[in-house]
Amino acid sequence: MVEAEKSGDTMAIKKHERALKRFQREQLDAVNRLIKADSVKNGGTGALEKWFDKIINLDETSDQYLSVMSDADAIAELQSGVGSAFYEKYNRFGRAWFMTQFGPSSSELDVQSYKDQAERDIRSQLVSLGVNPDSVNYDDFTDQYYLNGFQDRANRELFTQALVTQFGSGPGERVNYGDELRKSALDNGVRYDDVWFQNAENRIAQGDASLEMYEDDFRSQAASRYPLFSKKLMAGENLWDISSPWRQTIQDVLEYTPTDIFDANLAYAMEGNMGDDGTPGAMTLYDFKKYLRNQPEWEQTVNGRRTIDNTLADLATLFGGGF
Repeated sequence: MVEAEKSGDTMAIKKHERALKRFQREQLDAVNRLIKADSVKNGGTGALEKWFDKIINLDETSDQYLSVMSDADAIAELQSGVGSAFYEKYNRFGRAWFMTQFGPSSSELDVQSYKDQAERDIRSQLVSLGVNPDSVNYDDFTDQYYLNGFQDRANRELFTQALVTQFGSGPGERVNYGDELRKSALDNGVRYDDVWFQNAENRIAQGDASLEMYEDDFRSQAASRYPLFSKKLMAGENLWDISSPWRQTIQDVLEYTPTDIFDANLAYAMEGNMGDDGTPGAMTLYDFKKYLRNQPEWEQTVNGRRTIDNTLADLATLFGGGF
């Protein structure tokens, strides 16, 4: 701007003046945002307003407009002067969280990163206390987490006490994610070993994954294998639920109830019909019933024996005989 004044370039001077005013407005907006966040009305201390009034020259007619006192003096005023109430309320973790939310360089990505970090830690502690971590609104506890410095090792006991006070504890409330994962996988025809399930359970407990995420993946795998049912599966149904009509047919014809989707007869029902394009699909209930009646075990059922006896009786009658 000085060079523009020397050269007498009026347009350049005005351009620089507009840029300076825009910069000044942005600075004041940033200051006002911090003051508003710390206002007593919003649950703050009101100390930041006094602090900014003292360290910043807000006289627009002054040549030193928006200039600030030295860093050392400004920090001293914050720690032990007019801004001390703010400094006392917020420890270093709390101040970092406050500035992440309301500071001039704050971003939604940074705020979410802080929230995610708090949620992972809170989830892990809740699981160790026997509390269902999916029943908690983490946003309600995030402020408390940072304002009390619960991530600091020195405050971990206070952290546990705060969680017990707010959410309770007890082994009766603990969620066994291992059992839930195994059931969901089984219900969708997915198999993994114990090591896989243990790792998945640990990820859920630490907040790096969720039961819903794994359930969606199991249904997605089932949909790939059984495209005929993909819409129902992706809408939230499990393969086990979808297989109900075929399970009922097995119960009616062979007189036993399948315990899982890997039952040989049930598995055949779901893939025993070859489509025109060579893709296996589910059998119609009519065809499946005929298939089951052709199995050796059908003859040993009450229904099978009764049907055979009736057939023999009909034949005997036909040929003039009898029993």
